Amino acid sequence: MNLNRSKRLSALIALYLSVFIIGTAELLPMGLLLPLAQDLHIGLSLTGMLVTGYALGVAIGGPPIFVLTGRLPRKTLLCLFLLVFTIGGAICTFATTFWMLLLGRIISSFAHGIFFGMAVLTAKDLATAEKGGTYISIVMMGITLSVIFGAPAGAFIGIQLGWRAAFLVITLLSVLTLILLFVGLPDLSRLEKVSLKDQLMKLGNGQFIAAFLATTFCIGGFFAGFTYISPLLEKITGFSAHSISIILFIFGIGAIVGNLIGGKQADKNLRRAIFTGTSLLILSLIMLFVVNHMKLASVIAIFILGVASYGIMTPFQLLMLQKSAGAEELAATINISAFNLGNAIGPLIGSLTLICGWGLKIIPLTGAITVFVGLLLSVWCQAKEGSKQKNV
Repeated sequence: MNLNRSKRLSALIALYLSVFIIGTAELLPMGLLLPLAQDLHIGLSLTGMLVTGYALGVAIGGPPIFVLTGRLPRKTLLCLFLLVFTIGGAICTFATTFWMLLLGRIISSFAHGIFFGMAVLTAKDLATAEKGGTYISIVMMGITLSVIFGAPAGAFIGIQLGWRAAFLVITLLSVLTLILLFVGLPDLSRLEKVSLKDQLMKLGNGQFIAAFLATTFCIGGFFAGFTYISPLLEKITGFSAHSISIILFIFGIGAIVGNLIGGKQADKNLRRAIFTGTSLLILSLIMLFVVNHMKLASVIAIFILGVASYGIMTPFQLLMLQKSAGAEELAATINISAFNLGNAIGPLIGSLTLICGWGLKIIPLTGAITVFVGLLLSVWCQAKEGSKQKNV
């Protein structure tokens, strides 16, 4: 793409801020479950549907909606769905019932899937030669920082000023970012036009399906361990509740490091980046299982978990785009579905571990086993590519 450095930077900043705001909104209810339950006069289990429903909306809603809107120009598509996300946020801000709030969340979640997919693909297209992974990691840094800073800041605003104030801030920032995106993003030429029917047929190949499953299992295994990290550290390792926030900040620092390293390593050698990052993720989860009674070792394991979990995100995104066989735009949306499906499956794996009576300390191990399945799928996926190249 023939753009000067300042235009590339402006576009990247607009995409990064958009991803940061959407990522913050996705996580916002997690820190406000009690205020939401009290104000709306509902139970915590129902309040949790604001998180689960959103994740499922992203996973299920993105691909079908792309089928309906995929012919729009890329810039129009990004601006349109950031506008839809903003409308969903506004509904949440003025919601007077749980069901109205859930409606706003679901509307925003449908926009989330397509926007993130197109943001990843746009970052790759904005990149200079062999810098696609680095550019994607810069945009995806918005997710990392939304976990570390965005969601906690939103929770603080919600606790101090009421949960509607937190959603209002997100909505206002979405409007400002929409303006920045409209001004800063260039008119992007579409990929070679491929009919939606042909794209669906292209994505039916075994390598793409394996890449999708590998992504889902690896992210699912990570979330299986991470979802229950706080009770594990308190009840098994013996940390105080106050210490947990500090340890999670250490995890966040690891996530930033992993995000940056993962993008650069993917540009150098995608296969090695996936294998190394996934192996490190398995190692960190096993380490957390083995040393969960040792405080310092557990903190080190959690830092490594942050590096590994966010270090594999860009490589797996590139893998799915690489295996899309020319259907990159639909693949980018399905890619986000894979991540959110893993996000939804992970806590379920942890819950089943507890239901089986194996206890909190076993959850990191079940997470490691799940990631290992993803590693095997990714190795098979890339080995198939190597065998094809030899046969050519």
